[in-house]
Amino acid sequence: MKTDTLAKKVNSSTSDWNQNSRSRCNTDNDAYWDDSGAPSIEITYRKDDEGNIMEDAEGNQIIESETEVPNTKLEVAQLILGKVTTTFAGTDATPEIGAVCFSKNARWYSGAENFLSVDPLDADGANTSVDTILFICLRTNDFPRCDIEPTSGEPNREHPSLFLLEWSRFGNVTMSKWVGRINNWSLQ
Repeated sequence: MKTDTLAKKVNSSTSDWNQNSRSRCNTDNDAYWDDSGAPSIEITYRKDDEGNIMEDAEGNQIIESETEVPNTKLEVAQLILGKVTTTFAGTDATPEIGAVCFSKNARWYSGAENFLSVDPLDADGANTSVDTILFICLRTNDFPRCDIEPTSGEPNREHPSLFLLEWSRFGNVTMSKWVGRINNWSLQ
């Protein structure tokens, strides 16, 4: 999100951005995020036989071509997993999606959908927390989702490939792989 858009949300009296952290990481509206990494223009200048950039009569560099190049800077992205799965159960009302939103200073860190834990008795969102882990495993007929014990974070049965992603509100991310022969996670 661009800085000026964020400032408008933070300072708007009609926005619940400051009051309800559940509103910050929007997964429903494609127009909510205004900076998805705009393409850049790659300029190629005309060169002489010696490789020097040529100039016109006024001393301006002569442009040979301008090409639009897709931006590879990850700002807002959607990851659709095909041959892998998570622990997300998913229903028609709550699909198997989740989002984690980071900010430069960690102040606006938030989550949505399956990464947001909400106390069911909490009406105003004060006891909302963002989950900081994601289990990923190979999707098979035996494993439509990763089979993990919720309290221990260990698999209930042997998975062909099982990984754990953990992050902090500051964007520090680690990945571990479950090693069945030692029954423990190994930092990758």
